[in-house]
Parts: sequence; C-alpha cells; structure tokens
Amino acid sequence: MNQQLTRKIGDFHAAELDKIGSLYYTEESYDDFYYGKGSTFPDVNGSIGILFEQASSRGHAQNSENGVLTFPFTIRNQFTAGISTLKAAVSMRQEILDYHKKFYADARKENNNGAIIFGDYTDAGRTDALADILMRHKIEVRSLKNDVTKNGKTYKKDFAYIVPKNQKNSRLIKAMFEKRTTFQDSLFYDISAWTFPLAFDMDYDENASLNDAMDEIAYKNGIGKINSSDYAYLMPWNEYKTPKILNILLSEGIRAKVAMKEFTIEGKDYDYGTILIPVQNQKWDASEFADRLGDIAIHEGLSFYGVQSGLTKGIDLGSRQFRALTLPKVALIIGDGVNPYDAGEIWHLLDQRYDMVVTKIDVNDINRKDLSRYNTIIVPATYGSPENEVVDQLKEWTRAGGTLIGYRSALRWMSSSKLLPLTFRSIDNPTNNITFEQRLIFMEHKI
Repeated sequence: MNQQLTRKIGDFHAAELDKIGSLYYTEESYDDFYYGKGSTFPDVNGSIGILFEQASSRGHAQNSENGVLTFPFTIRNQFTAGISTLKAAVSMRQEILDYHKKFYADARKENNNGAIIFGDYTDAGRTDALADILMRHKIEVRSLKNDVTKNGKTYKKDFAYIVPKNQKNSRLIKAMFEKRTTFQDSLFYDISAWTFPLAFDMDYDENASLNDAMDEIAYKNGIGKINSSDYAYLMPWNEYKTPKILNILLSEGIRAKVAMKEFTIEGKDYDYGTILIPVQNQKWDASEFADRLGDIAIHEGLSFYGVQSGLTKGIDLGSRQFRALTLPKVALIIGDGVNPYDAGEIWHLLDQRYDMVVTKIDVNDINRKDLSRYNTIIVPATYGSPENEVVDQLKEWTRAGGTLIGYRSALRWMSSSKLLPLTFRSIDNPTNNITFEQRLIFMEHKI
C-alpha cells in the first residue's frame, strides 16, 4: 500500500513538472534499506516518505547536458514539487489517513510478545543515551527489577533497560533493533541497516521477559555517586561522559592525573586511563571538594571512587606512572581540502557532547595564527596537501610540544609531509561475477 500511494503521489509531481517542462526520472537510483534516511523514516511511522534530488547549479549557473542550469530554475523545481505535494495531500487526504490508521492497526496484530533488554554496566552514560533516543521517539522504556543474565551477558539493575515489544511503535522498535544480513541484491546504494545497539556497541537481547521489568515507566540520567575521601578520588575511563567530566575538572582548575598502567586498590581493579584526583593542594578543603565532586556526579550520572590510601597492587598513587593532565586548548583545521563532514563530526563531539572549547582555523589562515595558544591541533580527513608553509609551521609547533592529531586520510598527508613516519597496509577488495553497472556502483563505494 505504501508503494501504491507513493506512485499515486508521484503522478501529481509528474503533472506539475510537466507543466514547466522539467525533465525528471523515477525508480532508477537509491534504495530504502536504511530507516535513518529522511525519505525512509516516515515509512516506518505510518507515513509516506518521498525523496527529491535536484541537481545543483553549483552557484548561479552551470553548463549541463540539458543546457545551462540556473539557480532560479532549481528553486522553481523544488517549489513546484512542494506545491504538488500539497495538492496530493489534499486530494488524497482520506486515503492517507486510512493508510496511517491501518498501519498501526496491522502492527498491533503482529506477534509482538516479549521484550528487548539492553545495557552496559560499565557505561551508564552510553546506556542512557540509547534510552533517551528511544524515548524521544515515544517508545516505552522500563527499568529492571533486578539483575538479569541472558545468553551469558549480565544486565545490571541500574545500568540496563527493557523495551516492551507490544506497543504502538512496535515496527519502529523492530527497525531499530533488528540485524538485517541478507538482501535480494548483493549491492545497494547506501547503508544497509539501522541496528542501534550495535551502533552504541552495547549488549542486547531480543528475547527478554517483561517479568524482569518494573511496572511503571522509569528513566534516569545515570547513577552518579561518590564516597567521600580525605586522600584521593578515582574515575575510571570507561564512561561515555568521562571526557566531559575531565574537561569540567580541568576547566575549574582541579588537578588531575592519568594512570599509564593498571592497578588494584581496596578490592577494585582500575585500568589504563583511570583519572586520579588528589584531595590535597586543591582550591577547596576536603569537605567542599567532596561536595563539588558530588554535584558533578549527580548531574552527570557518573561516580567518583574515594580511596583512603595511596598504596595499591600495581602502581601506587604517587607513582611517576600517573601523568599530570592539562586543560586541552584545541584547534580544529577546516577549509579547502578538509572533509567538512569529518570536521563537523569532530566539532560536534567535542563542542556539543563534551562541552569543550574548540577553535576552528581555516587551513589558509594558519600562517596568520598564533598556534602557541593551542596545545592540541586536529586535522580531519583531507583531500589534498596543504602548502609547505603550513607544514613547516605545524612542524615547528609540534617540536615546541604541541599534540597533532590526524584523522583518516590526514594520516597519509602527515606521513608524506614527514610530520609523522607511518607505514600503510593495502587491502585487496576483489569483486567477481558482477555486471558492468554493478561494477560502477561498487567502485563508487569502495573504501
């Protein structure tokens, strides 16, 4: 029914585009495997999603095989498609409403018994982030009554959730948790699946019991806690929010160190990267310091573990294997030759998720910037090679103690520029017995 309505709506688009003489094509490109697409997401919510792709004029005007493509012409096409969408919605109002109603009625008739359980007791922040996405989609999420073990995986009460399958958005739940591994075609245009727990690197089981769930809908922002100490606090580096917390501490002038080796203290094992926060020589006394860390723990849902001694099994807390940390002063390279998607993703992670101050520097302006203001520079994936003057300035900056981080293809540029000696492995990715058309698609998506 969805495809039938889509085709019927398409007739409205064709009629309007025919009136203005615009050429168009349908059903030759793109696919609908991935529910995260804006044109596919409506389909799993009882709506009709349709994708429009308008060729760009790349400015005011551009030559094309159909003549000069102008910016006003592209606007007219988009506007026309918008008008035809409204005409279809008005004309097909009852059909669309009936389809929407039937979509959810049919979903209720499907076998939606049982529940899904997910969680990670080592990372409450990441678990809560997935629960938050589900709840924003109006999906019911419940807390556990007690710890649950399924297929050798343990889901702890305060670090896991249960999602009942029998609810209004059951099809959306299925789309978000299913593992799709077989397809009619061996090649497809874009992403093939939308398995959220895998994206979050999280354990989950689709055969959980509602008997393990609390009756009421419950949701919390982590289980932050602190046991006070006059000596030191430890913060394991395994939580999604740990970098954000460390940035808060350093921004407030709190001294912190990082463990370069594993150790055990007071019966608890601590891994590489554990953050040590001594109580002495901070700007607060022990009581005020505990209150401040307690506020952070409750607000961010992350725990600090107070210890009463520096003697451990492994490196002691006064060891030189604990390195002092400084507040990152980060610059992110953007501009010509820099992949904007990667730059945007990095900026979003640091600025929006971790509340870190990030200065964006255009690659063409590096020579005019005082790089000594930064102790960390990030270079996202690059398309080409920056000018020699840029390379020389970065070399001088790294020799002075700066940390240069290269991402993806930036590593090849850093290696060829002798900023960092690297050896790259090549991986063959042969594809046999496919058509010429499929070969073109394969080469477009080969990494």
